[in-house]
Amino acid sequence: MFRRDRAEISYDNLQPSEIRLIKFKPIDTSSFTIELLKFGIQDLPQYNALSYTWGGRQDDVAGSDKVSIHPNLESALMRHYEHFPSQPLWADALCINQSDITERTSQVARMTEIYRQAKLVFVWLGDEDETSGLAFDFMRECARIAFFAHYRSIQDEIDLYRQDRAELQAAIDAVKGLLDRPYWSRLWIVQEVVLAREASIACGDEIIAWNDFQNSFYFLEKCGFSTLLGPGHRVWSNLNHTRAKYGKLAERTYFDLTRMLHRTREAKCTDARDKLFGLLGIANEGSDAVFQADYSKTTDEVYTHLTRQLILRDQHLDILGAVGPEQLDTGFPSWVPAWSQSLGCMSLSPRNFDGSVSYAASGVHKLDLEEVSDTRHLSVKGVFVDTIKQAIPTGVDATIAEWDEDWRNVSLLKMISCWVMD
Repeated sequence: MFRRDRAEISYDNLQPSEIRLIKFKPIDTSSFTIELLKFGIQDLPQYNALSYTWGGRQDDVAGSDKVSIHPNLESALMRHYEHFPSQPLWADALCINQSDITERTSQVARMTEIYRQAKLVFVWLGDEDETSGLAFDFMRECARIAFFAHYRSIQDEIDLYRQDRAELQAAIDAVKGLLDRPYWSRLWIVQEVVLAREASIACGDEIIAWNDFQNSFYFLEKCGFSTLLGPGHRVWSNLNHTRAKYGKLAERTYFDLTRMLHRTREAKCTDARDKLFGLLGIANEGSDAVFQADYSKTTDEVYTHLTRQLILRDQHLDILGAVGPEQLDTGFPSWVPAWSQSLGCMSLSPRNFDGSVSYAASGVHKLDLEEVSDTRHLSVKGVFVDTIKQAIPTGVDATIAEWDEDWRNVSLLKMISCWVMD
């Protein structure tokens, strides 16, 4: 049990080269408390780093300073203590003084080092439910088969599992439940998992190594069951794919900031500014001074600065393809994508994730960006093409009848144009 009343938490000023770690202090055989200690980044003891979701409600922790702790974090602390009682832990909500904007900005910039140097990243999915135990048992068994067996014997095991359909369906549904947990939709986990030297996934009192989790999906994919796991499997697969690519020079274009912003568009974070800041730890541009985290700026300022810098760097306007139809109420300039909102449609960007270009409407013409004093305005020289006379309604609010009528009108205009040209 975690004794909140005995916690020793104080936020003395951190030097630029320091971080805090959580030290676990046993009280008796069934309870413990915590203490925050400062260490120089060059003199860190062996430690783990926590990857989790903050959750909603916060509770106060007693100590020399009053700080807030989420129930999900409290659960993570208890489970980490059960598995690693003597191992210090880094957790952002406690190790960073969240009320100090300067410290928060400085420490977020150090998260790359923090997660990369951690002995293990402790991935916390949350407390157990009625099926999580079954899911972990099933995943361990799948990992065992995939690791020790050749494909022929795997096929034999597949046949065995298919003999009891009800039992198999229950196990598949349990795994799907794990993948549907809020953790996997969180943006910050991308860099936290990708940077990890080793990772373990925990839920309640269950725990499994990341590699075993990965091998279990190898088995399920061989079985042809991955399609039964829902969209959560695709999210996990993309995350694991990104982890495998990181650090390989041949894959550096994969970590271009613009491409990562597109790939993580649907990921969630509490602070909209973190849609950018949460990727800097693994993006190619992470060390570029113009893209550094700065929590003293508003979301509008962060997104506007980001967009302008990407346009200046890339010397094209492809980023405008990320502006969604539903962002008019954000107050952002019309040319600035609202990365915290779902795009709601396919991007018009001509550049594919593999670097290839689908089209080049401007031909060989270079970007001609004019200097303006108002950073919210973008002034670009272009060519006048035409005037839009009519637009077909899109989205769920447009009825089939409206769409059909507009389509007939547009088709008629096209036919008239063809007759005139002929």
